[in-house]
Amino acid sequence: AQGRDATPYQQVEKQSANILPQLLNPIEESQVLDLIQDDTWCMQEKQDGRRLLVQKKDNDIIGINKKGNVVGLALPLFNVVRGFDADVTIDGESIGDNLHAFDLLELDGVDIRSWPYRERLAALMNLLFGVQQTMIRFVETAFTAEQKLAMLDRLKKGRREGIVFKQLYAAYTTGRP
Repeated sequence: AQGRDATPYQQVEKQSANILPQLLNPIEESQVLDLIQDDTWCMQEKQDGRRLLVQKKDNDIIGINKKGNVVGLALPLFNVVRGFDADVTIDGESIGDNLHAFDLLELDGVDIRSWPYRERLAALMNLLFGVQQTMIRFVETAFTAEQKLAMLDRLKKGRREGIVFKQLYAAYTTGRP
């Protein structure tokens, strides 16, 4: 099969992956400045793609959509994930052939969803920066009030989709936490 831009995709039969992503909760604009000032929250750009978890267990590599169903992966992304030494489950947004990664749920076959977000984020950075590839991009993350204000200003000027705040000490919870 091929995607809209003629990129080949791996074939999959419709089935449940038995894993659901964590979904976003909307906030009021009045809460934004409070979260920017709170150093227990980080901020990321809301990507304008399709939600995609990528899971590698041994030689099995699958994509998982926001409904928890197995979906095909672009072959270039599939091939990058196949090159990881570790078994992983990465959460992100797919845009074209790229995955914009913002969370790591499993590492070396261990479920790390109970870890605080800051530890999962560090493990994701180590995973992605430890291999030579360009298909999986780490989502820029702002931690200080100054960084968050600068990112917010830049994203507003660029008329981007939005922002996401994540509590640095929170575990990963499926559905709406």
